[in-house]
Amino acid sequence: MDNGSAPRFGAGKRRTTADRRGTHRGRGAGRHRAETGFELPGLPANLNKIHFTVAAAVGLVIAVGLAIGTEFFPDDEPAAGRADDAPFLYSSGEAVPEDFAARHAGLVERITAELASRYGITLDGLFEAESNPDGARVVLTIDRRLQEVAEASGTATGVAAVEPGTGAVLCYYGAATPHPPASVFDMVTAAAAIENGTAPDSKWSDGDESVTLADAVRESRQDAITEVAEAQGAQAVLDTAAALGLSEMTDEFGTVHDFGQGIDYSAFDTAAFGRYPVSAVDMAAVYATIAADGLRADTHFIERVLVGDDMVQADQGIRTAQAVSADTAGGLQAIGIGHGDAIEGRDFFGLSGAWPDDPPQSWYVGAIPQLSVAAWIGEAGSSDADTAGMPVWRQVVDTAIEVMDYEPESWDGGSGGGESPSGEEPSSQEPTSEEPSEEEPSSGEPTTQEPPDEPNDPPADPTPDDPPPDDPPPDEPSEDPPTSDDCWFVC
Repeated sequence: MDNGSAPRFGAGKRRTTADRRGTHRGRGAGRHRAETGFELPGLPANLNKIHFTVAAAVGLVIAVGLAIGTEFFPDDEPAAGRADDAPFLYSSGEAVPEDFAARHAGLVERITAELASRYGITLDGLFEAESNPDGARVVLTIDRRLQEVAEASGTATGVAAVEPGTGAVLCYYGAATPHPPASVFDMVTAAAAIENGTAPDSKWSDGDESVTLADAVRESRQDAITEVAEAQGAQAVLDTAAALGLSEMTDEFGTVHDFGQGIDYSAFDTAAFGRYPVSAVDMAAVYATIAADGLRADTHFIERVLVGDDMVQADQGIRTAQAVSADTAGGLQAIGIGHGDAIEGRDFFGLSGAWPDDPPQSWYVGAIPQLSVAAWIGEAGSSDADTAGMPVWRQVVDTAIEVMDYEPESWDGGSGGGESPSGEEPSSQEPTSEEPSEEEPSSGEPTTQEPPDEPNDPPADPTPDDPPPDDPPPDEPSEDPPTSDDCWFVC
């Protein structure tokens, strides 16, 4: 599904070893009776029961140690450092398939570009058993299990999953070619409006009736959404899109605009947002930012780079920035929360969209707190174009919940605040369990500092006799996003 010729790199051969684990049957299970003063041949005569007790204890410690080593480093898995002869590895440390580059040319192009920009390493510097045994090995953020699910979704699909708060891409399939995002882009238009002070329950014209901003997004009321976009202007909408994580957009003439090089606002019409093609991974990144309460992290495919057993320090870390306020993000979560088929016991938000090509295209983009997934279907049936993307999205999300052991988490769901265009005082349409955050979006250059962790338990009220607590030391900035607990190499 990826377009473009495959870059040349040696994926290496993955060596498989037969399962050597099995039952261990003890031998010599009979009872041994020791007589007082019994002497073993060839040993000093002054050994007594204490000596044997100590020896037995030492033996037990050694046995336990061997058992632990067998548990964590079984014979059929590499213990550390390398995965046979492969220069590219999944996040678990398993070698990617030999035909990985041929089947995923677009993905490999992104990986190699990131390798060059962040680490200054080209394909010639990668590990190769015979010609470059001291070369670099690249551990990807891609999870093998999610990648396999994405690849099984069909040939006319595009699937990408991005981790909120870190920007790590956990799966990427057929997602290189941009497509018109249709109604799933409405979340960006709403983000620009709410960030600039418009309330989610503000009223907008949609034909002969008026609808709230929240309902316009939920129900894909395009006349109302167009009015919202025109009220904000192309610059506000596109700046918000770039801040949330959109890296590029294709205009009506097929020219791809790289937002990192500056945005030509005149190339895009506010009445046509949703028609301009974007990539699935960018839409997953946008929704990941919303899921992370407005914190955007650079989308990336490389978890770490190793030379031998040593980790290579990146020249450029993963940047983060507060794209929109936490209150704006909460309002967007509330607009999309529970939209579509329910995931039992879990909060999620998302939107579907359909583009009337022949055959129709279908999107579903949404997130749980731990993962954002975008699914595009290129050959949706005309009868189910509005919902064809949901089953693929659900399969990726359900698999992630199972294999990643994601615990149920929830969002507060802020109201978004602001005023309606008519000047009427808005009422909160979405109930919340807490007051909306007063946090304002940060300005200036993005930073690499991770957001502070929330405390697990509230601090106890100090008593008059207690001295005032010292201020905690500031968090150290982090060059790279946190890695998962499923860490194959040294973290």
